[in-house]
Amino acid sequence: MIARVFAETGCKDLAKVVLLLCQKHMMKERIIRIRNEYVSVDPRAWDTEFDISVDVGLGNGKENEKLQMLLQVAGKQEQLISQLGMNNPVVKPSQYVNTLNRIIEMAGFKDTSEFFNSAEQIDQILAQQQAAQQQQGGMSQQFELERQKLQADIALEREKMMMELQLEREKFQQQLALRREELQAELDLREQKLALGGDVSTNLPSA
Repeated sequence: MIARVFAETGCKDLAKVVLLLCQKHMMKERIIRIRNEYVSVDPRAWDTEFDISVDVGLGNGKENEKLQMLLQVAGKQEQLISQLGMNNPVVKPSQYVNTLNRIIEMAGFKDTSEFFNSAEQIDQILAQQQAAQQQQGGMSQQFELERQKLQADIALEREKMMMELQLEREKFQQQLALRREELQAELDLREQKLALGGDVSTNLPSA
């Protein structure tokens, strides 16, 4: 009860006064570390009308309950990621890492980066991997299109060659038939000369 009274009547007002003084007297941006990342803050742009709530701890029992709940949440997140994959609509890997970071913080470790990458880093890595997969998929698709085009070109060339061979075959057959007709006409002519008593050469005309 004493701790709650101090918090509600003293610490709460003190926090508001500190915030107001920071906004009034800090005249330039500062670089501070939040969650092991360096960010730029400008108190001059802050809104001083924040709501402040007091959470009074009641021994270690409440912290143990939170830790057990976080462990259950982490287990459920692991199950969902394992069953539905990294890109499932329920939980992201970065959210799972946030849970692990909270567990580490409750265990008394301040620098969670010693154990895991930050959620922002994980989202960035996954985005890069997804972009690389999409690029690889695009390259595979382009390769497949080029392969299909090459196969179509080969089939077209094969068909063209077959048509040319067919034309050459037909042309040769026509020439052969014409030559046969010419030889037959020559034989008929010689037979007529022989029938009339004329001299006939025994040599056939060359092709």
